[in-house]
Amino acid sequence: MNMRSALRFVLVLTPILCVLVVHAQGIQLHAVQVPNDISFWKKAGFAEMTPPMRLPTDKSIEDFIQVWLKVPDDRKIIVDWLKDQKRLTLKFPPGTVADRVEIMKNAPHAMQVINGIEDVRGLGLAATE
Repeated sequence: MNMRSALRFVLVLTPILCVLVVHAQGIQLHAVQVPNDISFWKKAGFAEMTPPMRLPTDKSIEDFIQVWLKVPDDRKIIVDWLKDQKRLTLKFPPGTVADRVEIMKNAPHAMQVINGIEDVRGLGLAATE
């Protein structure tokens, strides 16, 4: 890459990176340790959200995904009509926590067999007002 190409690359990339940094400022990441126990969510008061079909994955049938949801005790999920989109939507109250859990059964991975939780990704909804 010559100097002119490098300068053009930096000039194009800098505004994009600035936008990403500005939009990412409100996001807070927190590491959470979860035991390798699929019953963890049920014991913690979460409810499993069962989809009408198997959630997509790029792995074998031995891999499956669960979505767990926990709504604060004194709050409810409501259904709201979006006029401009002419459809219903779910509204979750502040304090709701959702976790996506990827579970493996007898999956060979890097010279070992995984039985249990492979990946968890979650979010907590904060008040937006």
